[in-house]
Amino acid sequence: MASLYSPTRPSAAYSSYRSPLRPGMYTNYRDRSMVDDTSTVHGEYPPTRPFINTDYTRSPAKPVSALPENDRQGSVMGALKSLQDKIRKLELERCMAEGNLKNLASETSRYRDMLQREQMTQDAATATAVSRQSQELESQLTAAESRCNLLEKQLEYMRKMVQNAEKDKEMAVHRHTMLDRRKEEDLQAGLQSQLDKIAELEREHLRLTATQSLAENKIRGLEERLQEEQHQRKLIQERAAELQTAAETNRILLEAVSPQHSRAEDHKPTAKRKKKKTTAKKSTASSQKPPVDPTNHYRLNLNEIPFVAGKAVTPSHALGANVQQVLSLMKKHNPSLCAAARKNGLVRRSTASASSAYTGSSSEEGDLAELMVQLQDEFAQMSFEHQELLKQINEARDYRLREDLERELDHLVARMEAKGDQIARLKKHQENLQELRLKKKKKKPRPQSAPPSQYTTNGSSSGEVQVTTTIKTKGHGAGKIHAVPTAGTRAALNLLKDMRKLQTSLRKDDLSWE
Repeated sequence: MASLYSPTRPSAAYSSYRSPLRPGMYTNYRDRSMVDDTSTVHGEYPPTRPFINTDYTRSPAKPVSALPENDRQGSVMGALKSLQDKIRKLELERCMAEGNLKNLASETSRYRDMLQREQMTQDAATATAVSRQSQELESQLTAAESRCNLLEKQLEYMRKMVQNAEKDKEMAVHRHTMLDRRKEEDLQAGLQSQLDKIAELEREHLRLTATQSLAENKIRGLEERLQEEQHQRKLIQERAAELQTAAETNRILLEAVSPQHSRAEDHKPTAKRKKKKTTAKKSTASSQKPPVDPTNHYRLNLNEIPFVAGKAVTPSHALGANVQQVLSLMKKHNPSLCAAARKNGLVRRSTASASSAYTGSSSEEGDLAELMVQLQDEFAQMSFEHQELLKQINEARDYRLREDLERELDHLVARMEAKGDQIARLKKHQENLQELRLKKKKKKPRPQSAPPSQYTTNGSSSGEVQVTTTIKTKGHGAGKIHAVPTAGTRAALNLLKDMRKLQTSLRKDDLSWE
């Protein structure tokens, strides 16, 4: 290693190095760098030589430009310039390192001489110090040698990069010429194909336009058909709701008129039976009260009731007063009071009782007819509500809403059944009144020679009136003899029974106001 970097012999790598880019470019570089550090290492680019490493010359009519023709060549030339600057700096550093090596070699020889002279006189500590210094120097030498090797590798790598750049440049020029040639061929050969494609696209556009117009017409027709079907479906649903409402109305009316309905009433829930029992108890309690004179008894007039169903047209604000008024009217109008007699005993003939019942029934015909009209109006209103609920159920999408509407429909059907029952009873009562009136017209009055009879009211909850005739006889076996009621008394009893049933069938839900 000492022989390689001896001061008398230059570096073998430096002496044998010669740049492949420009022959003689680095000749006497050391001398020129010593003379002027600001001088450049780049020479003038020969305009007649397109390639550096060959002797091929070009005519002066086609000079070669030293500037890059595109960005890639410019970047390559810039990289080459920066590499040359780095090489120049590294060579300067190498020269300085060689000078330092020479100085170190001379100093080493001088220290060797001094060590040889003073070897005998210095102690072991001095010898160790010299050996340490020599080791440091050797380490510096090895470091410098490794750095020089690294610089040589970098130079070789830069040389390869320059060669690759030149190859890339040649390939780029060749590719550019090939691309230009191909573009011209494609431009000439593909012009007709583009025209054909344009014509094909125009035909396709016309075909798609016709298809689109046809599809739009079909969609429009389908939308119209869908609207018609929806309208027909709506009409069918409305018609079905009307038919179902009519069927339900007929069923309720038929069940109310048929005798089986009276049997079904016996199987109703116990709550309704309890309700009837309570009303019966109230009626018996009222019947046990002191009787009132029938002439002074108040006759029920539906026009005077404030909020009977179908009568009120304005909202009722004094609800408490109206309820009290209705309760007072209903207390006054009691069938037990109608059939009751005075406590001291009012003696009338059986013909007089029949005639009074006939006149009472004829006076109530107007009220019953008015009540029938009101009940029929309410039933028609319920039928309309039933039809509307059916429409809402058919149009409902939510499951919970449908269930609520079905429950409301069931409740409305129950109300309609109750209303139909009331209408049937009222019709039956009117028919009985008509039959009674016809019988009374056909029947001729006959003089009565029987003794006076006495009316006694039965304390049962049914409100029936029994006629007992007292006949005085002589003898020890004298007693009361119960006479059999006649046809007139039976008609009066039936009339009172029907009125009693009608009163007990009326419920709280039957009274409504707006």
